[in-house]
Amino acid sequence: MLVKALVAWAKRLINFFIAPKQSERLEDAQKTLRFPDNDVLRAKMDVSTRWNSSFLAWERLLLIKDAINIVLATLTVSNVLKHGKM
Repeated sequence: MLVKALVAWAKRLINFFIAPKQSERLEDAQKTLRFPDNDVLRAKMDVSTRWNSSFLAWERLLLIKDAINIVLATLTVSNVLKHGKM
């Protein structure tokens, strides 16, 4: 059950960062963390027909987790300021 929950969470996170606006925010966060321009990474999709795509997608999430945390924290603060609640 825990594994299914983690897989579902990772897929939602990947789908969120595939969107152009969120992908741009992720790129900006990586630049803030001083990733070299040629090392800026995007989220990878999990493709059911590719046997190792889940592994590669999860590996990518781990590589960019600090940037993901910055974006999510920024969105949370922005949401609080906009709506006055979490």
